Amino acid sequence: MVEASDVLIFIGGGDIARDEYDYAKRLGKQLHFEAADMNHNLSMDKARRKGEPAPSNFKGSLYQYLEARKK
Repeated sequence: MVEASDVLIFIGGGDIARDEYDYAKRLGKQLHFEAADMNHNLSMDKARRKGEPAPSNFKGSLYQYLEARKK
């Protein structure tokens, strides 16, 4: 999808969206991101299945990735 697109729009996003965003940025694609909470119940279930603590932030991996790049 990334290579076939000129403009990518991300609304929220987990691990896959984070990786797609990073790849698209390296290709010089036009990117737009809008923060949005992930589904709280699904996020908590996913963490529980992985044996991880319940998340306290539901903004997703892509949001965290972008915030870390600002520093």
